[in-house]
Amino acid sequence: ALAARAARRPRGALVFGHERLFDAEQAVMLPARTVIVQRDRVAAVGADGRVPIPPDAERIDASGKTLLPGLWDMHVHLGPNDGVLNLACGVTSVRDLGNDVDQLMAMRRRYDTGTEVGPRVLMAGFVDGRGPFAGPTKVFADSLPEAEAAIDRYAALGYSQLKVYSSIKPELVPGIVAAAHRRGLRVSGHVPAFMTAEQFVR
Repeated sequence: ALAARAARRPRGALVFGHERLFDAEQAVMLPARTVIVQRDRVAAVGADGRVPIPPDAERIDASGKTLLPGLWDMHVHLGPNDGVLNLACGVTSVRDLGNDVDQLMAMRRRYDTGTEVGPRVLMAGFVDGRGPFAGPTKVFADSLPEAEAAIDRYAALGYSQLKVYSSIKPELVPGIVAAAHRRGLRVSGHVPAFMTAEQFVR
């Protein structure tokens, strides 16, 4: 119930007025600004009194406060209670670089539906090779067909990236990268054992 109340969405536009605004592109503070948010996007920004306010808007008087763009955390492994902690620190978007698929999908669904408080989540699918030093995953690939099956599943679930790990066979990396790129996924990860960083980048 607390999460549902904290995740309440305005019925119409949400307007922040009279705040100092940090302009990240210009690296300056702008006084007496109005910011209008509609759904999950900033719709308008301008000086107080110069931005038309929608008639159904919910207003927040931010006098004496500073508003800045939401922060990104580019490397997380989300767990319970992380969502509300991220937002409390101003982190509104995260990139999860390796998690249990079912748990992450369920957590993201709760954030998106407002039954739990949390940031936007971009998901990276974790894949490693089998072996004594394999990473903490249930998704393994010791052949290109295994890797392609994992990539296809991650892409179908809405993942935007693939993360390879240290025990992937170096000879599989070019094929894994090509398969991921065909499905529109970026690739990152740890440099596999017995491969140099330069070879991995190439």
